[in-house]
Amino acid sequence: SFRLEMNPFLRFGGENILAVRLENPANSSRWYPGSGLYRNVWLVKTSPIHVAHWGTFVTTPQVSKDQATIHVKTIIDNQSTEPAEVTVQAEIYELGKNLKLVSLPDKKVRVAAGKSAGCETEGYLPSPKLWDVGSANLYYLQTSIQKNKNSVDSYQTIFGIRTIEFTPDQGFLLNGKRVRLNGVCNHHDLGLLGTAVNIRAMQRQIEILQEMGGNAIRTSHN
Repeated sequence: SFRLEMNPFLRFGGENILAVRLENPANSSRWYPGSGLYRNVWLVKTSPIHVAHWGTFVTTPQVSKDQATIHVKTIIDNQSTEPAEVTVQAEIYELGKNLKLVSLPDKKVRVAAGKSAGCETEGYLPSPKLWDVGSANLYYLQTSIQKNKNSVDSYQTIFGIRTIEFTPDQGFLLNGKRVRLNGVCNHHDLGLLGTAVNIRAMQRQIEILQEMGGNAIRTSHN
């Protein structure tokens, strides 16, 4: 994935044409992987002060049945011409539900003009539902940037609560239990369907791999 900052190329107040050109040079691969526009392209519009691209990082350093520690790092970009002092708010929800579970402590951040700045906050979620084999429980973090008590940006980050550990004697542990990794190098193409994303075809592919006993994918191939 990549991102292109468009501001330097835009004619504000005038007409703009956004064109995407794709090239497949000869002898560029040892096999034909399929080329073209085969993944989503998003046009993202933000205020000058916003959460940076992939600007949140959520970890769960301590997890038990009673509670989980949620640690959040946030990077804020200020693309305006003036320094700004903002408040970063973080709230946790269970994915698929609009019920707020917990609010993390607010953080005030001063960001110089044309620069980025970061902050960290931490809180506790009682009785967490763990992400585990056969129970992919997920939450999402709602990050809001407030300036002068007005929301200037909002950003969601999906995450799971679990512990992972690699040990010399038991191998991989997920939530304290040994899990044997049966991985595959699964290329991103879908056979005769090509390389364009087809959600149902990808689901079917994963279902077949699961029936074979697979539970991990080498993502450098996918």
